[in-house]
Formats: sequence, structure tokens, C-alpha cells
Amino acid sequence: MITAMDEMIEEARRMAKSKRIRATERIRWTRLVGQLIWYKDSILKNNTYEALEVEVWMLKEEVLGKRPADTPSQGYTISPSKPVPQPANETPG
Repeated sequence: MITAMDEMIEEARRMAKSKRIRATERIRWTRLVGQLIWYKDSILKNNTYEALEVEVWMLKEEVLGKRPADTPSQGYTISPSKPVPQPANETPG
């Protein structure tokens, strides 16, 4: 698709620079060149964002698939034998 856009841009540029074409026609060809360049840029931006989104999604799946379950490591476990501290201003009741 990008190759076809490049070919159309080159053809429009050639027509815009041609001395055999009237000035009014050259203006139209020049305008067309600008529109085609803008459209090509828009296509490239959208393709880039879509490709980036796919790559991020694949990377996320790969990382989350390799990660172990969300459990704390052995050094961070809370043993049930320790009492839970209470604030000093409250009385146990």
C-alpha cells in the first residue's frame, strides 16, 4: 500500500513540475501531492501504533505467562503465631 502511495506521489510531483501543463492544472497536481503525502503519513502513523500495540500485547502475555503466582516470598510471610498489635489508646475488649 505504501509502495502504491509512493508511486502516486511521484506521478503527481512529475505532473506538478511539468511545463506542458497549464498553471491551473499544476496547482491542482501540487495540491494532490500535499494531500497524498498527508494521507501516507497518516497511514504510517496508524500502522506504527497498531504494530506497537500488538508487540506490547505479545510481550505482556509472555511476561505474565512466565511469572509465578502472586504469592509473597518466604521471607515476607506473616506467621499466624504473632499477635496483631493494637493501637495504644484502645482497650482490648
